[in-house]
Amino acid sequence: MSSEKRTIATRLIAWFTSVGLLVGLALGTARGLAVIRSNRYIALGLGNAALYVFQAALNTCLLAAAAAISVACLVVIVSSASRRSLRAASIATGALLAACLCLRLGYSLNRWEFQAQWLAPRCLAGLPLRAGFFEREVVFANMGVLAVSLLAGYVTYLAMRALLRRLAARRALPRRVPAFRTVMVVLLCLVAGSNLYSYLHRARNAADRPNVILISLDTLRADHVGCYGYSRDCTPNLDRIAREGVVFECTYAQAASTLPSHKSLFTSLYPPSLRSNGMHALDPRRVTLTEILLDRGYRTGAFAHGLGWVTPVFGFDQGFDTYVIPSRKLIPEESTAEAVTDHAVSWIRRHRKSPFFAFLHYGDIHSDWGKLPYDAPEPYRSRYLRSIGARPEELTTKMSGSLYLAEVNRGRFCPSEKELAALRALYDAGVRYTDEHLGRLLAALEDMGLAENTMIVVFSDHGERFGEHGKVLHGWVTCEVARVLLLMKFPHSVLAGRRVPGQVELVDVVPTVLEFLGIPPRPDMCGRSLMNVIREGGGTGDAYTEAGRCCAVRSGGWMFAHDFDTRETQVYNIKNDPLETVNVAGRFLDRERELARKLVKWLEAAEAARLEGMEGERVAVDAALRDLLESLGYLNIGDQPIR
Repeated sequence: MSSEKRTIATRLIAWFTSVGLLVGLALGTARGLAVIRSNRYIALGLGNAALYVFQAALNTCLLAAAAAISVACLVVIVSSASRRSLRAASIATGALLAACLCLRLGYSLNRWEFQAQWLAPRCLAGLPLRAGFFEREVVFANMGVLAVSLLAGYVTYLAMRALLRRLAARRALPRRVPAFRTVMVVLLCLVAGSNLYSYLHRARNAADRPNVILISLDTLRADHVGCYGYSRDCTPNLDRIAREGVVFECTYAQAASTLPSHKSLFTSLYPPSLRSNGMHALDPRRVTLTEILLDRGYRTGAFAHGLGWVTPVFGFDQGFDTYVIPSRKLIPEESTAEAVTDHAVSWIRRHRKSPFFAFLHYGDIHSDWGKLPYDAPEPYRSRYLRSIGARPEELTTKMSGSLYLAEVNRGRFCPSEKELAALRALYDAGVRYTDEHLGRLLAALEDMGLAENTMIVVFSDHGERFGEHGKVLHGWVTCEVARVLLLMKFPHSVLAGRRVPGQVELVDVVPTVLEFLGIPPRPDMCGRSLMNVIREGGGTGDAYTEAGRCCAVRSGGWMFAHDFDTRETQVYNIKNDPLETVNVAGRFLDRERELARKLVKWLEAAEAARLEGMEGERVAVDAALRDLLESLGYLNIGDQPIR
């Protein structure tokens, strides 16, 4: 390379570096401030969380800028070697931009907007694809992404070729970079200083606090766990946590589906308060357990199975330094328990020297969209099917497993007792598979010396039906869906071996964790801390659950549910009928009036707690419920509000 070309290349690299870093700094600052503003961290008193979020946004943008600068500098060096390299360097730049843009836009579009896991898979040239990719709007959208990416790449190619040719001809040659050294020194001091301040601040705030691991086992019924009395050996590691911790024998979820149940747990608010626009994503103005712990200096990481509702698109990345979905691909696949555990252990190993909060969401117990309704890997599947004398090929249908179960609920299929037993066996295989990898997590904590200083909370968001009340899957308020697993293992085996028979809710989890850590709860939280209940016993409270437009309250050994759409009322005497099989609506009117009063007050309080500007379906006290209450003699219909 001649000295003249070397001078051109050096000056151009200096310009690219200074401009790129300035752009990265500006974008990082704007992005960090936007997140802080949308989450209202300053107004909510979460100043430390604001600092960490801002720092993360700044670092991310600066890293992206550094990557872009490296590519640009490489292009300059290659193109300076020979005039013949100008075209090749320009093509490479345009192609790289087009590929990155296509992958980014394509991933965002196909992962979040067209969740085709609801449809049976199809094949294209032997490649299995989710059926949603063949829908017309999806095809057009993907073609649009490809066209935009190619156009951007072509424009970049033309611009880069023109720029390099002018430089090669010694035109528009930048003579010098104004204040280059000053800019670089200021940038380096700003980034290094802010990172150092964040590190020291985080270390001081989180010093001597125990680690917290929150584990969600999607769709796990409490009565399919050994410590809850299940006879089949499916959960040796969960049972170990139960022996070393606290078992809550009667825990109820606040919703019968994944998204609202997790939203309630993380915020300690009831589902009617959390409905928002779109697909009911978590409002960024709500404060989660993650954000509270982030504000206290915890490192925060989440590891999810990916195709469920607990994803960043629904707002669950709030407060997380790291949010990993192992199946992050252009054509996403559901992540396995093995992958979730691997990523979680790797992250914990990197952050084991500072207090951390890790959230793991396992989805292998959930019904499957493949050939079998529940499709755990081998040898688990065959092992549990053999126990009832069944084979996988006997259960394969012409439609995907979850669609088959949906058709059972519609009455198209009527599974026999043996087929229902096979469904339970397949389900238990997924439970055992997940439990095995939960054991790997426990072993890793012991190997790293973290087990004695880590609080572990294990819960399920809802249960599952296997023919109870004539249905399968979930989405109802009866006990086989509403009653869930809840285990808490405290550091140094504190309170080990205790069992809490009283009725509790998932909204109680966050206040309990916060009290144990010595952190005051948010004033708007609806849950209660269970620490006194664990230590002293008793303390049974009411429990509320919703499933779509059906709401239920469990109080004093009774369950009362009302469906707004069908106007159906269900009343169960839980003491005499723990499986909630005999509906006694209309037989105990005084009890129904009392329970209806509780349900009305709960709905009114939950609706009043909604934030302004939130849109979506309202679960207000509508005409159907008012008719019900009037028929029970509870109120007189008029212009006065229900009290």
